[in-house]
Amino acid sequence: MNSPFDAARQMMDAMAKAGITPIDDISNQLVAKSGKFLRFRCIGDKSGTKNGFAILYLIPAQCGIFGHWAKQIKGKWHPYGKSFLTAKYQKMMYEFRSQQINEEQAEQLRLSAVFQAHIASFRAAEPNHPYLRKKGIQPIGLLQDGHCLVAPMTDIFGKIWNYQQILSNGRKYYRSGARRKETFWSFGLNLGSPDHSDPQVIYVGEGVATMIAVHFNTWAPVVAAMDTSGLKACGLALQGRFPSTKIVFCADDDAATAKRIGKNPGLSAAEAAAAAVGGWIAIPRSRQQS
Repeated sequence: MNSPFDAARQMMDAMAKAGITPIDDISNQLVAKSGKFLRFRCIGDKSGTKNGFAILYLIPAQCGIFGHWAKQIKGKWHPYGKSFLTAKYQKMMYEFRSQQINEEQAEQLRLSAVFQAHIASFRAAEPNHPYLRKKGIQPIGLLQDGHCLVAPMTDIFGKIWNYQQILSNGRKYYRSGARRKETFWSFGLNLGSPDHSDPQVIYVGEGVATMIAVHFNTWAPVVAAMDTSGLKACGLALQGRFPSTKIVFCADDDAATAKRIGKNPGLSAAEAAAAAVGGWIAIPRSRQQS
């Protein structure tokens, strides 16, 4: 068996062959965070973004998965090649991962209670916050902690699991170890009450600023999935809670990325999400006129 650091370097070699090259050497981080999800910036990524992701397993056996959100790349690594990922091997990893998930869910529940208290202590967001002024939007559905804007992230029933922190320069962060899957920021939806009528339409997009702008142009409920990977999950959750509602996905037009890699992740993710729920797509006017 390879040493942990040999395993990390071999996995990085496999990532490079797939077209994923981190800005920095992440081999030490892969070892230190073995079995945990790691995100990182890659060569070619915009400043402040972390499109690369990887998980290196060292126990019960060595293997790993990796990918790049914007390039829509996913891959697997095994020290003796992917052909060694046999059914027996995968069963062993599945059992290990199941135990790991149980531990993660327990921690996420603990953090949810902590964040509920955090949210209650934050003040209403100030309209003159630099990020809001730059985007030309109002602070609806947002709170503020010091100089950070705070966008609470809930599940479809309104339970707080995480929150996005937005700095004055636009950098965004999530709470470490907290749940991200099927969580989102929303405005105009009564998620906490079982007694509700389905709204006529809900608009779903990636970023909070975009969806605040959409709300002030439509006066309809809006949801921010936070990134392309969350659009489909948000759409399915909303469809289950509001079955008669029309769901419109506001696609990000990643034209610069499309020129670089030949794929437009924003449009592709919106199309896939709309197809999954029988929804509609709204695209930027510049795209419609091109």
